[in-house]
Order: sequence, then C-alpha cells, then structure tokens
Amino acid sequence: MKTHGASEIMHQERMETMKPVLSEKEKQALIKILKMEQQFEETSYGTPLDEKNYVLPEHFSVTKKFAEEVRRIPLVMPEVPSNGPSYFDVVSNRASRRAYAQEKPISLEVLSAILFWTTGKRGEMPAYSQKAFPLFHTPSSGGLQGVDVYVIATQKNGELPPGLYYYDKVEHELVVLCAPCLPSIWIPDSIYHQWFVLEAPLLLLFVLNLARGLWKYGVMFYRNGLMDAGIMAAHAHLAAQAMGVDSCMIAGFDRRFFANKLLLEEYEIPTLLLSLGYKAERAENTFTQVA
Repeated sequence: MKTHGASEIMHQERMETMKPVLSEKEKQALIKILKMEQQFEETSYGTPLDEKNYVLPEHFSVTKKFAEEVRRIPLVMPEVPSNGPSYFDVVSNRASRRAYAQEKPISLEVLSAILFWTTGKRGEMPAYSQKAFPLFHTPSSGGLQGVDVYVIATQKNGELPPGLYYYDKVEHELVVLCAPCLPSIWIPDSIYHQWFVLEAPLLLLFVLNLARGLWKYGVMFYRNGLMDAGIMAAHAHLAAQAMGVDSCMIAGFDRRFFANKLLLEEYEIPTLLLSLGYKAERAENTFTQVA
C-alpha cells in the first residue's frame, strides 16, 4: 500500500483548494476555448523553420496600400527627448484614466511622437530573402507587423481635423480616409455606454490584418495577432504617458460597427481601442451620461 508524506498530502489539498469552481456557463466557454486551441495546433502551417515560411508572397506589404491621389499628412520625425522621464517613471505613473480636458486638443507633434515610438520604423535588416526588410519599434509575430493603427479624431480645435486616418508606419504619415467628418456622431452607438470615450480628443484603433501572416502561420496567426495587438497597444499606452497624455485601453466596443465605418476588409479585425487626452481637473466619476 502506497503511503503519502505529510508534505505531499498538503500539496495535493492546496492544489484542490486553488482550483476555481466553474459554473456551467464557464465550463461551456472553456470547452469552446480548448477546441479552438486544438484547432490552432492542428491547422498551423508546418513549423517556423519550413523554407516556404521565409519567402514573402507577392502581395505582401507591412502597410496598407492606397491610391496615389489619396491625401496624406506628413508627420515630423520625433527626436529622443534629452530630459524626458525614465522608463521607471513612466511605468510608475501609468494608469487607466477616463477623464479628459475638453479645451486642450492633442497637437500633431505629440500624436506623431506617440505613433512613432509605438510602431514607427526604426531600421532594416536582411530577412525573408530581402536585403532590407523593415524593422519597427513594436515586436510582432515573424516581424510581419500584422497590426495597423487607425486614428479617430473628434477634437474640434486641434491641428488634426475631426476624421478618420490610417497611420503609415513606414513613411510616418497619416493617410486621410475621411476629413473633415464627424466620428463623434456615430461613436456613441458603438462603445457600450462607456461615455468617457466621447471626451477623448483622439482614439487609436488597433486592427489585426490577417492577410499579413496567414501564409506563414495559418490559423495560429489569429492568436498570435491578438497578442501582437495587445503588445502594440501597451507600447502606445506607455508612449502616451511619456508624452504627458492620459489614456485608457478599451476592449468592449462594437467591432463590426467600426469595421463598417472604416470600410475594412473581411480579413481586418478591430481588436483594441486606446483613448487619448490630457487630464481633466474634475473627478472621473462626474461625467454626465449622454442620452
């Protein structure tokens, strides 16, 4: 007969007490997640070492392509601040803040710095049979940069007119999708009563472009891409803090609504929002609900 030492029994009991008690609804959700995980593993395209995974498809580009006649706004390349806050200062002061000053828009210079230090081009290296494959400030699966950033401007008195913009991370430019136009008109229908979003002069929308990595990772790129979006949004969150701009990550919003407004393709998935604005003097919980 096998005997157990006291420490082993205590360990087993401790592990039993640490297990969460799942409701039936949670168990069903877990079953679906585990099935998806199994599908990810079974349908991925080989291994990262497969030779085919190092030759880019002809259609590949790390940014979206637009017609030449589409208007662009060049952004000033930011310099590294000589007296800026340290990384530890930024992390210590970081917080999700939901009250923004209405009378203080975000300048193009500040927006340029946030975008560049989030996901701007930082260099080149030989990769994927190319001599000069671009490198960016945000890491990504296979370096394929599967996440794009859209800027939604609602500020009325800022340098950037209210409208919709796409950030070209290679050229460091904003592609004008719609300006002037009024996103603030339709945003209330898509944010699930998170009214503080309406105060933010700028929103960054992180969109997963599945076409960038399905050729290499198959279904697994969906999971990888969601992680990439989170990493990029975290970079933006900290970059904003370093520039003295408050922000808040938002995962609860109507993704289909945003996709329709931005005319996204079926392989482009809105993933995260980041609200940006300067701190308001009033407390966060005094915002009047908009009917």
